Amino acid sequence: MGAGKPRDSSLVPTALGSKRRMRRAATSYLGKYPAPRVLGDLAQHQCITTTELRPWTFQTGQQERTLRVAGRLIFNSFEGSHDACMAGIGIALLSSWYTAEYLQSNHLVAIALEDVQPKELAVRAVYPTRRQVLPKVRVFVEAMRGGLG
Repeated sequence: MGAGKPRDSSLVPTALGSKRRMRRAATSYLGKYPAPRVLGDLAQHQCITTTELRPWTFQTGQQERTLRVAGRLIFNSFEGSHDACMAGIGIALLSSWYTAEYLQSNHLVAIALEDVQPKELAVRAVYPTRRQVLPKVRVFVEAMRGGLG
């Protein structure tokens, strides 16, 4: 299972749903820096990125915009990006399902920009072939599709 585009073009993808990513910052970070209000404001902030999500992609109506954000840290995992964000190091683009409990506890804050929304990522299951998929794998994929769809 993965989000975004499959790395290996020989794999057969099956759509499960989409993953909404939002900008998040720790309240400790926003205690030191004013929250960005528009896309251009991100240039004045430490943005925490992952190797998979560089540059950040946004939607403005039907138009897609990309922004190369700057920051001190680039992670190869969403967990590292999440942990750095929680530590107050900067603003990260994180999944809504990954941060819900931290938003409720006010440890993290959602950063809404007036002019853009983050682009959703497609979530897919990938197979080496469509033939001979085990029944338990099919059941799992259908359960995931139901939860994400």
